[in-house]
Amino acid sequence: SLYPLTVTEYGLAPGSGGEGRRRGGLGLRREFRLDAGEGTLSTNYDRFRVPPYGLADGGAGAPGRSVLTRGGEAIELGSKVSNLPVRRGDRILLQTSGGGGHGAPEDRDPRDAARDRRLGY
Repeated sequence: SLYPLTVTEYGLAPGSGGEGRRRGGLGLRREFRLDAGEGTLSTNYDRFRVPPYGLADGGAGAPGRSVLTRGGEAIELGSKVSNLPVRRGDRILLQTSGGGGHGAPEDRDPRDAARDRRLGY
């Protein structure tokens, strides 16, 4: 194939948005599997060590993460990776941070919180 990888997961990262009257946005979660030979991985993300802060008493969002899984072993990579060798069968998880919430969580309409739980946020 033109691109020798398979996208095994692509979606929102449940629970990654900070608590608040208005919840922070969810991070994006993507996982790829390398299907051929060898390659290199480079990433340049932020907010892995210090998560996005909330405003006006809102909670912080979840930090981002990147993980290389090779032979069943998960290796946390951090936010900045440059030319890391990857090989056939490796799985790479890239998850962006969630946004910080705005306003005090206790001011949130309980119906909104219930809806979020029902939808898996």
